Amino acid sequence: MLFNTNKLSKSESDTVLATAITFLNDGKSLMASLNFTGQIFEGNIQKVLLLLEDDFTNNSVPMADACLTYGLLNEEEAPMLVSKESKTATIIETIIDLRKYGSNYEKILLSSLRSPILIAIVTFFAMYYYADTMYAEILDIKISSIKEAYTKPDLSFISSYLTNKNILLYWGISLIFLTISSIFTYSYFYKTNRSIIYKIFKKKPYDDTPKMFKLMIGMRLSNIDTINIYRKMKDIPHYSGLSSMFAELEECVINNEKYSPIFQQYNFPKDIILTMKSKEDNEFWDGIESLIAFSTQRADTEFAKMKAMWGTINMFLPWIVPFYFMFDIGVMYMLAAK
Repeated sequence: MLFNTNKLSKSESDTVLATAITFLNDGKSLMASLNFTGQIFEGNIQKVLLLLEDDFTNNSVPMADACLTYGLLNEEEAPMLVSKESKTATIIETIIDLRKYGSNYEKILLSSLRSPILIAIVTFFAMYYYADTMYAEILDIKISSIKEAYTKPDLSFISSYLTNKNILLYWGISLIFLTISSIFTYSYFYKTNRSIIYKIFKKKPYDDTPKMFKLMIGMRLSNIDTINIYRKMKDIPHYSGLSSMFAELEECVINNEKYSPIFQQYNFPKDIILTMKSKEDNEFWDGIESLIAFSTQRADTEFAKMKAMWGTINMFLPWIVPFYFMFDIGVMYMLAAK
């Protein structure tokens, strides 16, 4: 980190958890494990862990709240941690494993679309910058090619973006606005109504399902009952877009109803729903590990297909806009010389 703060960065948090798990597996408490970890590292990690220990020991702040305050855990992970130490090592291992999941879909999509969009934007602004020069050159060529004096040159072959270069500026700004608004729209619906995202972007649920269920397993390891797990999931900001789903799942448990129709209602893929239905005669938790394994395998398969498809498309897609302008300008230069 460039500046020391009273909070751990993501990489510092990963380092602390990976170190503390060694002491936890030796039977030490979480606070003792963090104390030993703080003695190993210097700088911001040591300072923050001392502050965390002071809050927990002297100010009676619950461990989960202290870990959240000082950045050791995030808002998803903190509910997994309770004051009882019996399963703390397993819970921390689950949190470390949990951090491996999620956001791969967006990374693949953004990395695939980045080059075409950037090249198109740069092309529009480059054309805007050189439009006057190209127009003047084409006009000079056309005038010099006229055989009879005082003949008015026919300039109808010149594309409108050279005679009115503001069109190019408009196209460039519009593409920037469209890109930014698309990202904000996606983020908005992801946070408020994720079922819409799952309906349009059908591969995204494969990315979210393993992490969601892993998180729920971690809470169960903390001896939180199923109803309270759904209540806690509903209150986690990252899952705000599925809060109504968790409310319905809570009702499902209370009324002893099947849970797969609720996931179907929120546009989870059919193969995930079918896997749920095959386990539905047993308790929900009995089949959750196989659901995680299946979703993870499907995510790997689908994302490999996405990378292969976009890899082929991106051999050509980024160059469509530059090629169009190069071809069109070349035609205009040829017509001017006639």
